[in-house]
Amino acid sequence: FTAAGAEAAASRIEHVTEAMEKFRASLESFALAHRARIASNPTFRAHFHRMCAACGVDPLASNKRGFWAEKLGVGDFYFELGVQVVEVCLASRQRTGG
Repeated sequence: FTAAGAEAAASRIEHVTEAMEKFRASLESFALAHRARIASNPTFRAHFHRMCAACGVDPLASNKRGFWAEKLGVGDFYFELGVQVVEVCLASRQRTGG
């Protein structure tokens, strides 16, 4: 039973890893395809951020430096500005509702 359980767990981990890789690739393709709209349309950008949040993805964070900057065409200045805005919103959430 132990061997069968370990095999099932390994199979699940492999399946989840594959699914996450497909999701990452799809999200990257979406961001590239809609790059101009994300950058220029505040409503579309808000929907994109909501979609990312619903999936547990932070579009301002990445393991690779400049990932979203490269994909969406925003430089380090806007990345840092976005991080600061999020920090201020979180810090003032109790008073302002975030």
